Amino acid sequence: MKVEQFVMAYRVEQDRIRAMLSPGFVSLRPVLRINAEIIDDSSVYVELNTPVMYTDVCGWVNIANWGSEKDGLSFTREGKTVHITAPFLSITYTGVGVEGGCPAEETHRGCFYPSEDGYFLTSEKITAKKEFCDCEFAWHFHDGDAHGVSIGKTLPAVPEPETTSYAQQELTAENAASIPCQQVLGSYIVRFERKENPERFGTNTDKRILPKVYGSPLCPDCRECRANLDANGVKYKYIDITASMKALKEFLALRDQLPEFTTAKESGAVGIPAILTEDGTVTLDWEGWLVERGLAVVYKENGPVCSIDGKGC
Repeated sequence: MKVEQFVMAYRVEQDRIRAMLSPGFVSLRPVLRINAEIIDDSSVYVELNTPVMYTDVCGWVNIANWGSEKDGLSFTREGKTVHITAPFLSITYTGVGVEGGCPAEETHRGCFYPSEDGYFLTSEKITAKKEFCDCEFAWHFHDGDAHGVSIGKTLPAVPEPETTSYAQQELTAENAASIPCQQVLGSYIVRFERKENPERFGTNTDKRILPKVYGSPLCPDCRECRANLDANGVKYKYIDITASMKALKEFLALRDQLPEFTTAKESGAVGIPAILTEDGTVTLDWEGWLVERGLAVVYKENGPVCSIDGKGC
């Protein structure tokens, strides 16, 4: 499929971004980014992101995304100018004939899509040349939403120290759009052929990036682990290894291959709860994993142990 991808970033107050992020996500820069795609010159896809770090992984977190059919997106062309419109957004890109790009993309591995089954979509490998654009945009959720115009050059986005503590807000497009645009930082367009369609909600994903927790409701340590993850707002995928043979085999494949389970096996323990972290390693120390991230152990369960020797799980 033929893709025209338009990318625009603008600067906002970073503390406002911090107030929307879930625990574990760290805002990297005072930036909101609008990505738009025209696919096969017929459909439009738009998403809103902000740069974050989740443990040791740098990427973008998706705030919202929209598609043509369900969200009223459309586009028109006037020479080198492309207008993309929706009830909630209008944005215009005009190519200026100068090659350019975004240095930040070199260090970002992809995009987090937080949800009940949150996942991480690794970045596409795009080798086509990028063309700088002039850009103008405006959000239309509410009167006074963010709007801005580029100034003909690319500007840096320097991280801001925390100075203002705002009340926690939900990570939504409406909340993000209400943050005033201080300056459009830059914009480009890139045209390329996408050989495979990375379905944004199910394929071409690395599900290890959001932690997987292997456990069982029969295990008091696992119940305690989950209660503390939930209390701290940590996003994760839970695998109940006693719920199905598929789940058990998935866990055993890790247990049989990874050295992190050696001590557990030698002591007769099952090795749960086990957290498969974002870089693909495993930790059996969930309390230490929380503390390393500045989170607290807030819930303790005094249940019976479940190992054969009665000394642990």
